[in-house]
Amino acid sequence: MTLNWSPDAIFTPAHARFLGDRGLRPESCVGYIGATIVAWASLEPDDAIHFAPDVVPDAILHAYAIHRPGLTMKSAADRLPADVLDACAARAPGFALKYAVDKLTAERLDACAAAEPGYAIFYAEDRLTPNRLAWCLAQMPEVLTGRAPRFPPGAAVAWALVMTMAAVAVIALLWLLSSPADAAEASRSWPGAGQESHVTLHAPTAPDAVASVTFHNEEVHSADETFALTWQGIAVTVEFDWNHNDIAAERITVYPPQGYIAVPPRLTVDEGEAQTLHIMKWEGM
Repeated sequence: MTLNWSPDAIFTPAHARFLGDRGLRPESCVGYIGATIVAWASLEPDDAIHFAPDVVPDAILHAYAIHRPGLTMKSAADRLPADVLDACAARAPGFALKYAVDKLTAERLDACAAAEPGYAIFYAEDRLTPNRLAWCLAQMPEVLTGRAPRFPPGAAVAWALVMTMAAVAVIALLWLLSSPADAAEASRSWPGAGQESHVTLHAPTAPDAVASVTFHNEEVHSADETFALTWQGIAVTVEFDWNHNDIAAERITVYPPQGYIAVPPRLTVDEGEAQTLHIMKWEGM
């Protein structure tokens, strides 16, 4: 089925079903059936920017970009003026490197590379200065295997230093991962440029709970992962889903130990927001 997403098209039940099939709040679209696509886009910019970025009015797109910089650059980078794009890149450097690298100024590219070295190597290697490339490689030792990064003539010593730093970083990482203390961590954090995302298992904040889990989300993630948290003898496993359902939000699913339940079992959190779930004893039906 082909749907018409032009501004003057009419929002139909087929459009609502299309969004609903992708988990994007079909109930929020029913009231717009019979209105124009642009009217729906003005009131549901999150869905519209993802599926029909060309119909979102410029004023709404530019204002919304500050609140959803990653999603906006992913779907509508070509429509953003230079100042709005620069502001978005400052807030979501990984998305900027992946979806708008050709539109970044040299200064903004360097700042994004400093914040997201892995993304910079993968998406912008040809645009990095030799010094920034060397720095990015030193931060990401896992990408060094089999690489021959481009350095200016006579920079063999610099390359040797980078390799040494990478080896030391790998050894330190392996030591940390094998340390018994690592299994007892109550928090998993993802540092970024001036912000940090974290999932923390901590003292209960709800009646009848034995512990609580808080997810504070920022735009610093780049991959799914599974990890364990422990607090006061309570151990949980957390599944982290990056860009859940391809929208600019992340989801965690918490698996408590036998005899306990998580209420609710999962949280879907937008960037810049925080939510909490609670671990409770399972009393049976």
